[in-house]
Amino acid sequence: MATAITYQRRTRFTRIVLLLIVLIALLSVVAVASPLTQKIRARQDDENLPSSADIEDSDPPAEQNSLDAVGETQPDPIESATATEMTPPILINKSALLTSPAPAPEASATKSSSPSSTVISGSNSTNIIIGADPRKAASRLSLTKPKPNQASPPIFALGNPIEFAWEFDNATLSIPPANLTLQVTLNTDATKIWPIANISGAATSYTWNTANIITPSNLLTGMYTLNIFDAKIGKLGVANGGQLMSNSDLRFGLYVPVCPSLDSLQSWEKGPIPSRSKRNYALSISTNLLYPDSTCFYFGVL
Repeated sequence: MATAITYQRRTRFTRIVLLLIVLIALLSVVAVASPLTQKIRARQDDENLPSSADIEDSDPPAEQNSLDAVGETQPDPIESATATEMTPPILINKSALLTSPAPAPEASATKSSSPSSTVISGSNSTNIIIGADPRKAASRLSLTKPKPNQASPPIFALGNPIEFAWEFDNATLSIPPANLTLQVTLNTDATKIWPIANISGAATSYTWNTANIITPSNLLTGMYTLNIFDAKIGKLGVANGGQLMSNSDLRFGLYVPVCPSLDSLQSWEKGPIPSRSKRNYALSISTNLLYPDSTCFYFGVL
C-alpha cells in the first residue's frame, strides 16, 4: 500500500516537472520568435507601400474629380440672375482709366568738381547736392583783407583797385565750392547790385578794379556790402553741413577824390567842420592825415 502511494506521488511530481519544462521551452520559443515576427511585418509593410512612380501615375482622388466636374458645370440661369439682382453695381470712373498720370521730369546726374558730391538737376527741380550732412553746421569763411569793422568801416577811392582776401575753415568745409561769386550791393538800395567776378572755388583773394565800372550803372559814393557765396548754392540759398555758407560781413565805403579850385577850398576851410557821425571825410593839403597827396583835396560824403 505504501509503495503504491509513493509511486503516485513520484508520477505527479514527474508530470509537474515535465509541464514546467514544456512551459519554459514555449516561453523561450516565443521570446526568440518575437523579433523575427517584427522584422517580417516591417518587410511586409515596406513591400505594401506604393512607390513614387505609382503615386504619380495614380488617378486623382474622387474629391478632386468631383470638384472639377462641378467647375465644368454651367450655373443655373435663375440663380445667376438672382445673384446679379442682389449684387450692387460698381461705379467705374472712366476718366480716371482713360487719363494717365503726367510723367515726372527727367533728372540728369552730373558730378561737380567736389570729389564727394553729385548735383542732381531736373527741368522742374532745384539743385540738390548729395553728400551734405544736414545734422552738421555749415562752414564759414573769414575776411582777412580788409577786416570787417562795423564801428569804422574801411573806405576806398573810386577808380583804384581794391584787394579782397579771405580764408576757409578747412576743418568744417568738407564740400568745397566749385566756383565763388563776388558781388557788392549798395546799403541804401539793396536792388543795386554790382557783380565783381565768378572765380574758382579754391581762390582765397581777388583784386577788384573799380575804374570804369558801368554795369549795371556807375558806382556811387556810399556804403557797400561785399557778398561772397558758393555759385551753386546762391546768395540766399541754404548751405548744409560741410558746405560754404554766404558771407556778407564786410561793409566798406567808396568816395570820389576831388581836386577843387582854390576858391572852393577856401570856402570849405571857412565853413563848418563836417560831422564824422554823418560819414563825412575830408582832407586838406595842409593836414595830410588820411590820404596824403601833394596836389588833390579828397572829399567824400558817405
